[in-house]
Amino acid sequence: MGSPGILLTALRWWAEAQGLPRPIRQFRRRAIALALRSRDLKAIRYTVPTSQLKLLLALTEGRRRIVEIGTGWGWTAATLVLAHPDCWVQTYDPVVPPLRSAYLDLLPEGTRARIELIQARGEDATPPDRPVDALFVDDAHQTGEIVATVSRWLPALATDAVVVFDDFSEKYYPGVRVAVEELGLSGYQHGRFFVAEV
Repeated sequence: MGSPGILLTALRWWAEAQGLPRPIRQFRRRAIALALRSRDLKAIRYTVPTSQLKLLLALTEGRRRIVEIGTGWGWTAATLVLAHPDCWVQTYDPVVPPLRSAYLDLLPEGTRARIELIQARGEDATPPDRPVDALFVDDAHQTGEIVATVSRWLPALATDAVVVFDDFSEKYYPGVRVAVEELGLSGYQHGRFFVAEV
């Protein structure tokens, strides 16, 4: 079925889902089960860990317009719309994993409509007319791409917006930390996230 490491990760995410709100817990567990049945192990390997997911949900509480750079399998976007019934998520990724639609089909009826999927790189995007309340950067891990993407989106952010970078502390992705430094952003690290003050 897969490597022991992935199976242990899946079991950990399954158990940790118990601490999430019921709709999110149900989605995460169904998504994990589908990933295991389909041998889509990358979806499990690259999902945002539960502890970081809880922080992301807290940071985006009350925010109506959220942009995610790096859709991947759609688990984070799905979690955001489940957690925040009044939010709209616009999410960008040039690559579409084969089972993304199947994961998003696990959402309750009507919830999926609040996710706008755009097959494009974040740096090539045209920001919406209305200000963005939160920007979650979890796509390119190369310094130049991250700098270009965030520079593109900074003018579109609301005055009290939050910008969250995933993989800031990951040794395999040094480009994230370097990009934050090049952008001159202040903020704080929390686990593998960097939360920027803009």
